[in-house]
Amino acid sequence: MECSNATNWFSSGALAYADFRRGVAMLNGKDIHAVELSALRKEELPVLLKSLDELDLAQFKYIAFHAPSEFTAQEEEQIVGMLSTVQQRSWPIVLHPDAVHDFSLWSTSGAFFAWRIWTNASPRPAQLASLQAS
Repeated sequence: MECSNATNWFSSGALAYADFRRGVAMLNGKDIHAVELSALRKEELPVLLKSLDELDLAQFKYIAFHAPSEFTAQEEEQIVGMLSTVQQRSWPIVLHPDAVHDFSLWSTSGAFFAWRIWTNASPRPAQLASLQAS
């Protein structure tokens, strides 16, 4: 899935806070061919994952999925497992590296990550390099 020709894209969460259905519906019929499905808050993740087959995504040539940006170390393994649904669709997963507690969980998932650059946290270059090499 290439994004090079997709100059206009929106995040479902930016269009409609915590309402991915409404965010996607706002884009339907518009000259928009890329979308980021947002489960920025961990509570949104199960609902969005269960709804993927019901969303009308036919117009989009590029689809990315935004993983939750905050979760505990105890929740991390479950979140990685839940995101396997997205991995099976070969969609990139947008992930905030400062949310990660255990990089080894993510490196074994087989998913493609689009790292969200953060500005207020110190980088973890060693962990990022090892994850990208996996």
